[in-house]
Amino acid sequence: MFRALSCEHRLEILEILRYGTHTVTEVAGFLGLHPSVVSRHLYMLFSSGLLSMEKKGNEVFYSLREPELITELFEIVDKIGR
Repeated sequence: MFRALSCEHRLEILEILRYGTHTVTEVAGFLGLHPSVVSRHLYMLFSSGLLSMEKKGNEVFYSLREPELITELFEIVDKIGR
């Protein structure tokens, strides 16, 4: 899990997903990154057990598996500084 959290982009993705479920395209738009890059980051977070994934038609929606845990994580990160 720590490897998944070692990248600033993945932390930004977690921050975005704290506010709701999003597709790869939506997250890419928020971050200004190519969808293929975001897709790799989302897969890493999913593989680490931090995200849930739901396929609806042609789109995959990502959400936080345990939102409370991520909120606590961000509180800790804010205390120690990024």
